[in-house]
Order: sequence, then structure tokens, then C-alpha cells
Amino acid sequence: MKYAFVPFQKYATFSGRARRAEYWQFTLATALISLALTGLDALTGTYSVATGFGFLSGLFSLALIVPFAALYARRFHDFGWSTWWLLILLVPIANVAFLLVLGFKDSDVGENRYGPSPKPKPETAVGAETPAAAQDPPTVRGGETRDQA
Repeated sequence: MKYAFVPFQKYATFSGRARRAEYWQFTLATALISLALTGLDALTGTYSVATGFGFLSGLFSLALIVPFAALYARRFHDFGWSTWWLLILLVPIANVAFLLVLGFKDSDVGENRYGPSPKPKPETAVGAETPAAAQDPPTVRGGETRDQA
């Protein structure tokens, strides 16, 4: 859960890019906290069946508006889309499709106009063989290698 609370650290940062891991971990963490707060609201009697919110879970939901908007903007930036695409979330059925796109679409490889990729670059292990050195040595007649012949 390395990225679960990064959107709170970048509370109103609408620039830059966000990885899928950041999106999913923040979504999971906030859903679990919201569920726990709803249970606490039910225990304390502050839960309203009519609205589907309690006092604590309602305050938490209000507090999440800006971090989620900033996370969505950075997530759109991750695959080169403008922040203006946030407006599609106001359209009732299209918003579900776009939330799925946010969650499953992979990042643009390398740098785009919104900055460098947040994915770490694959590192070569120290002492690892290069692809040319990892190949089998060429063989000659009889199955012997050139070094043995």
C-alpha cells in the first residue's frame, strides 16, 4: 500500500502524472475507511438511511473531493489526456466507463507533455549478463563448441 495515501500528500496537485497503482491503492484505502466510518455512524446513530450517509462518512466524502479530482487529473495526464476530461465525470453513464479507463489503461511509455513517466525504469542487476553474453556459444560439427575444438 505504498501509494495509498500519496493523493493526500499531493492534495491539490493537478499537474504531473499518477500510476495505476496509486489510483487503485487510494481507491481501495478510501473505500475501506469509508466503510469503517459508515459502520461507526451506524453504531453512533448518525447514519441516515434516506441519504445513505452518516455524519463521519459524509465529512470524509467531502474531504475526498479535491484529492480524487487531483488524482483523476494526474491519471488522465499519465496517458496524455487533458484535465478537461474531468468534465466527462459529470455525465451519468459515461463516468463509469471513464473510471474503468482510469483504472485499467496503462501509462504512456516515457515522457509526455505532462512530465516523465512515474513508472520506475527497469534496472539491470549488477553482474547480470548482457543479452549477447547470455547466448549459447556457436557450435561446430559434432556438437562441440569452437572453444573445445
